[in-house]
Amino acid sequence: MGAASRANAGFAAVVGPRSTAVRLRDAGPLAKYLQDVGIPVTALQASGAAAVLALTRLTTLLRRIHPAIVLSFLHQANLVSRLAAWFAGTPCCVSGIRVVDRRLGVTIPERVTWRLTNLLVACSESVALGHARLCGIPASRMAVVRNGVDVDTLQRVQPLSRGELGLGPDDFVVLMAGRLVPRQSPQFQLQAFKLLQQRPQSRRICLLIAGEGPERAALEELRNGLPDPTAVTFLGWRSDLPRLMKSADLFVLPSAWEGLPNVLLEAQAVGLPVAATAIDGSADLIQPGHTGLLFPPEDADAIAQIIAAQMTNCSTAQAMAANALQQLQTSGRWETCIEKFANLLQGLLR
Repeated sequence: MGAASRANAGFAAVVGPRSTAVRLRDAGPLAKYLQDVGIPVTALQASGAAAVLALTRLTTLLRRIHPAIVLSFLHQANLVSRLAAWFAGTPCCVSGIRVVDRRLGVTIPERVTWRLTNLLVACSESVALGHARLCGIPASRMAVVRNGVDVDTLQRVQPLSRGELGLGPDDFVVLMAGRLVPRQSPQFQLQAFKLLQQRPQSRRICLLIAGEGPERAALEELRNGLPDPTAVTFLGWRSDLPRLMKSADLFVLPSAWEGLPNVLLEAQAVGLPVAATAIDGSADLIQPGHTGLLFPPEDADAIAQIIAAQMTNCSTAQAMAANALQQLQTSGRWETCIEKFANLLQGLLR
């Protein structure tokens, strides 16, 4: 169950005497991990034109294994799981809500089907409130279990050397990580760098962008138009993101919308100061001036001001990072997330 939620990839977990993980499409990257710990994985192979078969295939599976609970994550998996559980007579259905998705293609089916669930579990308080208001769901049917990270492991991560990254020892390094897609609003980060480079600075400011996506070519064009394009490096997808975080001075997340961004949790766990847009999820993780900084969406000037201020007030930035880590130690651990989910499911079974 825990691994399914981390995968963020349309999983449903069927909980009974023996838990089973189900994925709407192929088995996915977590299949081996789940199988190694004794959890069978079923891939419904219901992508593209075959997506209509997911409901039939999942209903058949539920009728065969008779689970006590179906727990799903993400909109499509939630929708299919609710209907399949109803057709199969499964006694309990729980939906994981990862983001406030305002698209009509999501909100209309949600309004029609949420009553087929016993409980909807949001990843943050803002997501719970926003989703309930948007879809007409009473507060009594919503719960919150925040995402978690492996704080202890992330604390032990070693940084990459500045030389490996093509950076100078005195450079102030800003890191952005995520899919290069419109919802992440990465162009405002580059616009902020243009503003910074047009002003005199006491140190060279460099930007590392970790991630891939359809916006990369357009972003590279923006980078090439900067006064100093060499200060911005596109790293592509990285498997060593925590080590990159440990090598940076500030993490900035300019997203237009989020659920509860794990990437912010990871940055806080390695001790990196963070700044993010004041949106669902991010605002739940950051107390401005105490555990990080918030700025308005689509505001390049605000991003530039934050970067410049953090560079000249490193002690303040480090104090905020220490406060964020202390907060994670009590409320952001992966073990805490698992325990809360287990308690919710056990309560429903009783």
